[in-house]
Amino acid sequence: MEKQLSYVLMLSLQEMTLRRVAVGLWNEPDILVSIGNFRFRSAFYRDDQDEWCETVQCKVSDKISKLQLPESLAKQMIRVLKPIGLQILRWKLYHEEYLRYPNEVFEYFDVPILEKLCWTGAGTVDYRKTAEELVRCDVVDIVKRYKLGCLYCLDRYIPEFWKELPQENKMYFYNEKDLSHFTQLKVLQFCWPYILKREEYKLDRMPGKPIGDSTTFQQRIFKCSAFVSNKTAVKYFFQKLSLEEREASLISAANNALASRNLPLNRPFRFSDENVSDVVLYLLSLMTPEQQIRIFSESPIDVLGCFLDWPWQDAFLDVADAMWTWMQCSDLERRARNYNTLLDKMQKSIQYSDYYLPSLYQNFFLRSPSDFRKHFVDRECCSG
Repeated sequence: MEKQLSYVLMLSLQEMTLRRVAVGLWNEPDILVSIGNFRFRSAFYRDDQDEWCETVQCKVSDKISKLQLPESLAKQMIRVLKPIGLQILRWKLYHEEYLRYPNEVFEYFDVPILEKLCWTGAGTVDYRKTAEELVRCDVVDIVKRYKLGCLYCLDRYIPEFWKELPQENKMYFYNEKDLSHFTQLKVLQFCWPYILKREEYKLDRMPGKPIGDSTTFQQRIFKCSAFVSNKTAVKYFFQKLSLEEREASLISAANNALASRNLPLNRPFRFSDENVSDVVLYLLSLMTPEQQIRIFSESPIDVLGCFLDWPWQDAFLDVADAMWTWMQCSDLERRARNYNTLLDKMQKSIQYSDYYLPSLYQNFFLRSPSDFRKHFVDRECCSG
């Protein structure tokens, strides 16, 4: 690999300032009230997104117009407005569903919860810090605090939450006679009681473990966390692995995360694509150059696709330059499949992206190899 990829997002001071101002506008009290009152089925339904833009996002756009910014700066602000707003929407949808009790009336998050959101400098919700804010206050009940603590591996708080749980909830989360819960994607809330009791060895018999599989509970929960795109849990359980377990699990965990990008977006308890990309890039940062090359050679399109997600788009062109080595393989049939898959992903991104990217795609095609441009033209001609 000629060029070592960077897995740290480097933004200019101006870009960071733009995103910070946009985050501030989205978190003004009247906007949070509108978000709390908005009812949607999914952040991935186009009709819901359109209604969101018309009833909530437009209010933030109005605030930008009142700032009387220079025209060029206002355009840049508008550019980051939508993806930052959808960060709130997706966080809200995921956690409303994750924290609800079975068979209870759906509880929507309103201002007291939404105002606890914490943000990164890149303009993304910091899921772990937000969870810490929520569990330290009384805006959610003890069962929800326990579930949040488990989801984000807040081991400072989980023991105390466990003590405070009503007995019926303890029996639900710790039931050795019924391990069926461990096949679900919300597995962590059922694992932590065993961790607290130092009974992880019992989890080596988790349902679904193939006969003859010698992997430990920590290895399986590490890979499971990668599959559901829970970066906080991935980082936590990676630290619990021995050097040998890390070596044996890292590649498969990255493949799990990449595979999850191709699942339906509305799959229960699956984080959004932005979270998938964060997990993939974190795992790549842990690998040796040889391990990275293995991932790149097997899944160059999926890796490149991660850089179409917010907030990584600014790195897309440099990563694409590096990925051509593996996309342009000597097997011409495979190369054609790679090109078709890449074009399909880019078309999907154009249709559903949170971020307006015309100049990015234009520069990508200008920098792409001539045979890729020819393939694109031929494909367009065939499709009419």
